[in-house]
Amino acid sequence: MKESRRQKRVPLHIPVLLCTDPQGSRVKGNAVVVDLSAKGLGFETDAELKRGDLLFLKLFLPITFACHVRNINSKTGDNYRCGAKIERIGLLDRLKLRDFINIQISSNGADRGRRS
Repeated sequence: MKESRRQKRVPLHIPVLLCTDPQGSRVKGNAVVVDLSAKGLGFETDAELKRGDLLFLKLFLPITFACHVRNINSKTGDNYRCGAKIERIGLLDRLKLRDFINIQISSNGADRGRRS
């Protein structure tokens, strides 16, 4: 099969929200971006879409910060549940983190992530 793209796509695995408004307040579903270029992308979703649908994707870019481990709970299965305090984070990454948290709260409900 001949490749018709003008720009090379980069393979990825990044979760995104599929929204129907530019503010991201009306979420249609979740998706995972599997490849990306400056002009296009491929994604996988379980949301029912139609050709021509206009979507606004909330793409969460990588954020880097320093943190200290504060506690480690017992191992369950293959993983440990750890708590950590963010110590150093750049301004741009801090803004990205804040926006990410706000979007998660508005799309999932404030109580969804809380433990009882």
